[in-house]
Amino acid sequence: MTDRNRLYSGMQTVAENHIDSYIYAAEIHGGFRSEDYAPCMDRSAKQVMTAEYNTMILACEGSMSYRTGGQMYHIISPGIHVVPAGTAIKAIFYSDNFHGGILEVCNELIMDIFRNNNPFPLNILYRLSMVKQAAGIAPDSEECACLLDDIRDIMAVVGKKDHHFLNELSYAHLYIFTADLADIIWKHCGNGASGHTAGISRPDTIFRQFLELLEENIENEYSVDFYVKRLYISKQYLSMIVKMKTGATIGKVISGIRAEKAIHMLSNTDLSIKEIAYKLSFPDQSSFGKFFKKQYGKSPSVYRADMVRKPKMYPGASK
Repeated sequence: MTDRNRLYSGMQTVAENHIDSYIYAAEIHGGFRSEDYAPCMDRSAKQVMTAEYNTMILACEGSMSYRTGGQMYHIISPGIHVVPAGTAIKAIFYSDNFHGGILEVCNELIMDIFRNNNPFPLNILYRLSMVKQAAGIAPDSEECACLLDDIRDIMAVVGKKDHHFLNELSYAHLYIFTADLADIIWKHCGNGASGHTAGISRPDTIFRQFLELLEENIENEYSVDFYVKRLYISKQYLSMIVKMKTGATIGKVISGIRAEKAIHMLSNTDLSIKEIAYKLSFPDQSSFGKFFKKQYGKSPSVYRADMVRKPKMYPGASK
């Protein structure tokens, strides 16, 4: 994972491991400050990072802050926060005594966990991304330690490159992490009744529904009009909600999910690039190639060639 798309510095890394394009796990320690960090929330600061995956930040010690969409978010230990995929990060700061874990997961894998009846409530994933100050359902120190152990287990499992059932093993450990997080939420919010949705506003609900629709329809529908019609809201209102939640435009979020689908097909199927372009509803292979290169800086054929030179590992999605 490059410095461009990860939300921490290599100098902070205690340990890390990943399955390319699907899951990244790391334990980090120490401070980091992007060059543009400014507590005054200077809205003119340039974008320095983008969350390419749904990123769960676990703070066991210290604190972490970042700015997106003109707002400052703070994660204070013990705490956990989610940065949704596609979020444009203007600045980021870790305190010198920070210690915790990072878990980055693609949308496809997250949704697959939920489809397999994990007890982790989907709406809470986005609720964890809405709070500016980690509170309400923040884990205590013992719970943080449990979640950090889960992240360490994921790193260890992903490192077992010769394990015959690596896919299933990796998937199982991610499922355990989300189940442990669900248990913490249950303890803090009640027995999963009204407490889980209390405080979820209409914009939060619409944002969750938008992401679910994207996951279900992205292969065939990529126009904003389709999604606003299904949500029965105006384009302006959805644009406002998406910008508020991610700091990005609707188009950028849609493109990000579409690009993830392309990565999955290139990495885990034998479909030709022309066939992938067709499945993702591009008018032709050339249009797909230009789209992909804009997202990842290389053509689909070069990306696939690079993947061939790496061990193929995928943590078992249901699709």
